[in-house]
Amino acid sequence: MNVNSDTITLRRDIRFTLHGKGSSAVYIVEDPIRQKFYRIGITEYLFLSQIDNHSLTETVIEQTNNLSGKVLFTMAHGQATINWLRTNQLLIDEKSQNIQDHLERQKAEQKQKDLGQFNFMSIKLPLFNPHEMLKRIYPYLSWFTGNFFFATWLIVFLMAMVVLGTNWQEFGQQSTSILSLSNLIWLWSAWVLLKVLHEFGHALTCYRYHGEVNEAGVLFILFFPLTYINATSSWSFPTKWQRVQTALAGMYLELFVAAIAVLVWKNGPATIAGNFAYNIILVAGVSSVLFNANPLMRFDGYSILTDLVGIPNLYMRGKGFVQCCFSQLFLGKYNYTPHYTGAKELMVKLYGVLSWCWRILIMLSLMSIAAKMFHGFGLIIAVISLFFWLGIPLIRFLKKIPEMRQNEAGVFNRLIIVCLA
Repeated sequence: MNVNSDTITLRRDIRFTLHGKGSSAVYIVEDPIRQKFYRIGITEYLFLSQIDNHSLTETVIEQTNNLSGKVLFTMAHGQATINWLRTNQLLIDEKSQNIQDHLERQKAEQKQKDLGQFNFMSIKLPLFNPHEMLKRIYPYLSWFTGNFFFATWLIVFLMAMVVLGTNWQEFGQQSTSILSLSNLIWLWSAWVLLKVLHEFGHALTCYRYHGEVNEAGVLFILFFPLTYINATSSWSFPTKWQRVQTALAGMYLELFVAAIAVLVWKNGPATIAGNFAYNIILVAGVSSVLFNANPLMRFDGYSILTDLVGIPNLYMRGKGFVQCCFSQLFLGKYNYTPHYTGAKELMVKLYGVLSWCWRILIMLSLMSIAAKMFHGFGLIIAVISLFFWLGIPLIRFLKKIPEMRQNEAGVFNRLIIVCLA
């Protein structure tokens, strides 16, 4: 059977690099024109090697499964992989004769995508390319990634933990005024300082291993600034420990500054310097534990987890499992095909459920906070954000209802019964 009559042709400048061995092996896909990196599994790579200059057929799927030695890849996986290639401009088709055409078309599509994902609660603003700046300053700051700084970091951190442990009651009492109006400027300043240093740590470590950092900017969540850099080139590093070190570097530098802040706070808790140090300690602890180190969000902790367990695209695989569960519940269709066996497959499913619950919790929390901000205007932000988060996907699904009612009466009846229940 020929599912897609179009011939699929990969861009010839795309580079594939094998990382790891055995069950933990993955391929890094590099787009040198857009300076982007992607991570795919062995089975997906085998599929790409079979599909290039061919159309999607059962024969291609069969050959992919024969090469992998597992009957895991399906027509649905094949179509999803092709859609992913198209979305990321990794294919050559009749409408795009060269790479420049791809880039021009991508800009137009990105404008539409940005409009469709417009959300007051999360706004991403790219600012500049820091690569040349890193090239100039790295010779003076290379010590940050060395063994001497690690030894210093360890000593200062242990000293800070001892001080914090022996003065915990006093530290806890001061937290009562952390959200007072007079302290908000210090809290905000500490947040900005730590986030800039956090991304700077990522950038320096990425550069150390000859990675490129080609984008830096600000991400606003409820108009609160978070800095970010694009260090996906670290995925191309030859060892997972280099990639893990790059992912850890932000928290590593944050915690070092927080450890120094503990010592400053102990010497004068009631002074301006002591109060600012106290804010740094709290921000570093909360942001590192709840966000950066949390593997349920696609930040540093997630990157470290996927490298350590050897499961590329863990988030998307887990999300696919949860979507299939909802499809089973509402439509009676369960089309999930495991990518792994044993403990790895259990981890994919467990991660999918936990990350879905965490995502719902965070979104509801953000909307609840937004609704109470800006003297009522925040409620408008929350409603608009809810519409783009749930409303648009729901409208798209409702448009399919008439066709479902006509062609799949049993599925339609099940949907109505489950929704009413």
